[in-house]
Amino acid sequence: MAWRSRAEVATKAASSAKRRQSAYKSLRKRSALRSEIMLKSFPSARVCRIFRSSAKTIPKRNLKQLYVRVRSALCLVNIYSLTCRSVCQYASQRGTESNCCSRSPPDWNNFDIDRVCFGVISRRKGSIAMMETETKVVDGQEKTKEDTDPITKSIGAFGKWQFWICVIVFLVKFPVAWHQMSIIFLSPPMNFTCSSSEPGKFDNVCNASCSNYVYDHSVFQETIVSQWNLVCERQWLKNLTQTIFMLGILIGNMMFGHLSDRYGRRLPFLAAVFLQLISGVATAYSVDWYMFTALRFFLAVATGGTMVTSFVLIMELIGTKYRDTVGILYQIPFNLGHLTLPLFSYYLRDWSTFQLAISLPSILFLSYFFLLPESPRWLLTSGKAEEAVKIMTTAAMMNGRPTDNIAQVAQKMNVEISGKQEEHASFIDLFRTPKLRARTIAILYNWFVCGLCFFGVSQYIGHVSGKIFTNVAISAAILVPGTIISIYTNRILGRKITLVCANCITGFSCLLIIFVPQSGAGHLTLGCIGLFGLSISFATVYLYAGELFPTVVRNAGVGLSSTAARIGSMVAPFVATLSNTSSWLPPLAFGIVPLIGAVLCILLPDTRGRKLPDTLAEGEKRKLFDLATNNKVKTYVTNIEKRICVSDCKYQIKQRRSKWMKIL
Repeated sequence: MAWRSRAEVATKAASSAKRRQSAYKSLRKRSALRSEIMLKSFPSARVCRIFRSSAKTIPKRNLKQLYVRVRSALCLVNIYSLTCRSVCQYASQRGTESNCCSRSPPDWNNFDIDRVCFGVISRRKGSIAMMETETKVVDGQEKTKEDTDPITKSIGAFGKWQFWICVIVFLVKFPVAWHQMSIIFLSPPMNFTCSSSEPGKFDNVCNASCSNYVYDHSVFQETIVSQWNLVCERQWLKNLTQTIFMLGILIGNMMFGHLSDRYGRRLPFLAAVFLQLISGVATAYSVDWYMFTALRFFLAVATGGTMVTSFVLIMELIGTKYRDTVGILYQIPFNLGHLTLPLFSYYLRDWSTFQLAISLPSILFLSYFFLLPESPRWLLTSGKAEEAVKIMTTAAMMNGRPTDNIAQVAQKMNVEISGKQEEHASFIDLFRTPKLRARTIAILYNWFVCGLCFFGVSQYIGHVSGKIFTNVAISAAILVPGTIISIYTNRILGRKITLVCANCITGFSCLLIIFVPQSGAGHLTLGCIGLFGLSISFATVYLYAGELFPTVVRNAGVGLSSTAARIGSMVAPFVATLSNTSSWLPPLAFGIVPLIGAVLCILLPDTRGRKLPDTLAEGEKRKLFDLATNNKVKTYVTNIEKRICVSDCKYQIKQRRSKWMKIL
């Protein structure tokens, strides 16, 4: 057609600013068809900008003609097929026409210009900028996340009440970190020699004929190593202690997870805190290795119980909008507890006093019997609507929300829950279908990597030459920024790219330790970089596991993932102490394992912004090799004037905005 050739001429004329201005002046004087040609020469983002601005002033009787012209122009521009689909998605949702380039308009009585331009793709320096909206399309209806959850709608997604609950629950993570990482200072490396050797000379030589060893007490007064002679042929016992401890955490997660589903979140949480206090204090008075290990096992069961019950409680009280962020911030108190642990050990050089000091603060958590409420979500699922209404009313009042309809909301949810038949599934279903099987293996291995490398590298840093207190403090301090950075990387890059990059950081930094000369500073620096990557990985796999598995097997998948991490943490002490055999073995193991995990991430789809699958069939529909693409085309429509990339014609559009209005 003739008008198409003119469009090409107009586009070529826009190669320079001077010639483009003359082209605009000539096109401005021509017919509406010529204005459509001019729209064709602009990227879709600018078309949407003009369209949205014009719609504010143009009468609705002319809006239909304007929409058809602009949509035709967008289809002609055809910059990525997603542009055309996203601009015309409103029409397809109304059931008018699924073909984006057709001339069928939407329902003009319910026309919303913000929905037409909700998906805009612009090009800046060769990249695609995707803009976001808070509106989600579910089953053809536009709903926000908050609107879909009656409890969140009643008490608010996050307010003063949730903030208070987060503060008191987050404090529990300090003893969790203290007890999990305490093995670094309970059994630190100590120089020793046979009692029959030259006094004051510690050669660290094992002698089969030696019946008694003398230890260097210049750094620590007494440890479990020196008290029970855990050196030479008995050295494996201190690793076994930590392995049994991690086994206890695994059992605690499973046991208290079941108890929290049956008896609520609050009572199992308080029981775990009480057991943690009793077993922690009793451990400090152990008389032999067997008693010490047995009491540490019960301490681990309690620690695992506080971990699972506190996390579930937080996730049920926080609105969906803030759940990912709070879930990652939940790791920060653990990092701070790890950071404060060297402070206890520095001033308390005896292991029993040290153990007592990290156990007694748990007595403060007994006050949670009066401070911590039950989860209203669990109360409603258990048919205890009256108790749920009281808690929700308190929360709504504290958050400044209306309390009039809370009783009706609770009653409605109670009826809906009682009418549902829950579909049960086991972890075996995770391996029934081929794609889900591959993804399950990949995510389980990455959880194993996090458990093995995090606790292994942390313990390995405790053996690096230098002051153990400084080394552990530095390695713990690096975890805090890593966890915070993971919030933004998961939002911007997605789960897959974040996990791949974090695993590569850990793997390459640990492998470089092999090639660095025996230097405490060099090994410490590379080890801390590895922990930095692991802090990002751990936060990412928590999100990944919750979003990857279909609803019917999600609990089983997350539970099995946690089991894989605990298995890795059980193996970690033995890998960390391989340095006694050869100095290059631990960094080699901690380097290769995460790199394999990065490769296996190829099997994982990026779940950022994707609708969570409900059934196994929906999970199988996802492509096996799915690159990190974001199907959640978003845009902040209210701020579109500031967000749109206008690149080379930014100045001209600003100068001629009024003229564009007249043309359109």
